[in-house]
Amino acid sequence: MATLAGLYLDFALPHPLRHIPFIFALFALCWLATTVLCLWGLVRATWGDLGKDKNAAKAEVRQVMILIEQVVSRTAMFRLAVPLTIIGICLLLASISWAVRSNDGGRANYSNSEPIATIGPFTAGVGCSVLPVLESRIKEAVSAIQRDRVRSIRIVGVTDAQPIDERAVIEYGNNVGLALSLARCVAGWLT
Repeated sequence: MATLAGLYLDFALPHPLRHIPFIFALFALCWLATTVLCLWGLVRATWGDLGKDKNAAKAEVRQVMILIEQVVSRTAMFRLAVPLTIIGICLLLASISWAVRSNDGGRANYSNSEPIATIGPFTAGVGCSVLPVLESRIKEAVSAIQRDRVRSIRIVGVTDAQPIDERAVIEYGNNVGLALSLARCVAGWLT
């Protein structure tokens, strides 16, 4: 369940998380209640403490009754935890189903999107630089975002097919790492 919950939070919801859907909050509460019940049911039983009773037979009977009472109460807790687990799984599946069936699945739909701005050129092999042309392109992008009241954006970092130099390999690894660094740089300027 933890894996499914983690995948749901990571993929079905926009980031950063600003709110958690109500159905997922219900799942989280149900999961918490189940965990607390199970842990409470595992509380250590008192074994071998026959108390200060002088009559060993009476002390043994009292101890057996205490142990039976503990087993019954633990069994009741575990029996309650089973339906809570089933309810939790159903709530998690319902929240995942809701996210998949919603219009945007919790994420922005970029299938019909057009570029707002092109920011560049960057200095070759450098992930983030402060060139005057970049500053003016960032200002243009910000004004376009504000003018068009854009709700969400996708920033794509692009590099050429030329291998990067040794210094850049140490810092970025390869062209994909450099492209990611360029995208993060632009995202930092826009926020």
